[in-house]
Amino acid sequence: MRRPKPKTKHKVDIDTVEKFQTLRKQEQKYFDDMVQQCKDVGATLVICQWGFDDEANHLLMHRNLPAVRWVGGVELEFIAIGTSGRIVPMFQELTAEKLGKDNITDPTEVEALKAIKERLIDPNGNLSNWIRGDPCTSRWTGVLCFNETLIDDYLHVQELQLMNLSLSGNLAPEIGSLAYMERLNFMWNKIIGSIPKEIGNIKSLVLLLLNGNLLTGSLPDELGFLPNLGRIQIDQDHISGPLPASFANLNNTSDNIQGLFIFLSEVLVAESLNLFRHT
Repeated sequence: MRRPKPKTKHKVDIDTVEKFQTLRKQEQKYFDDMVQQCKDVGATLVICQWGFDDEANHLLMHRNLPAVRWVGGVELEFIAIGTSGRIVPMFQELTAEKLGKDNITDPTEVEALKAIKERLIDPNGNLSNWIRGDPCTSRWTGVLCFNETLIDDYLHVQELQLMNLSLSGNLAPEIGSLAYMERLNFMWNKIIGSIPKEIGNIKSLVLLLLNGNLLTGSLPDELGFLPNLGRIQIDQDHISGPLPASFANLNNTSDNIQGLFIFLSEVLVAESLNLFRHT
């Protein structure tokens, strides 16, 4: 790509140390003001068609604002189209409304996924890419997201598919922060501990698949208030205790009740079935 020829419209004579120092301060302030303007409007990346010197680049990086220079005009247009941004010819025209946006995962869900990984033991390194990039756009293992941003302009986790990955450890309560998730699948691992009651916060949940683990304790009462839950699988775990009365709300799961409570006594299973029949 051919670089543009510099166009000098003004002549500046620097013939003393004092003049140089004055010019140096003016230039520093000029760069500082431009960088601050980028930060003030919320920019997180600067892409420039022409060049800027190393000092300007240093100032940008010092303010945690990475920059790319000498980007072709056609490429700039593609970037603007892809991010719904505007190409700004002058800093004076820079506003927050003209910024382009790259799709990213809801920060709350990013932190939740990190907390989930922190509580898991992953001997085969299946989740090793959970420390790089964005969960949705970088396609973290087992993390499936909606194709488009929602009303809050963020991408959201739709499914967590971590079946048969030799995972152990326990389920972090932060899993309840995946508020838009529809399918949660941890089948055939070695997860221990109890089922987090915070799963009851995921009102969009349709499938809860936890069978084939080493889970213990009782079923959280909060699961009975999930309006969209259509199936729960916890067979071949070690879940015990009485069936929460709230499960009478789960009309969609009544057909699977015997599979759900395989570790309960036949009497309790029968009572559970009666509970559903009388609702």
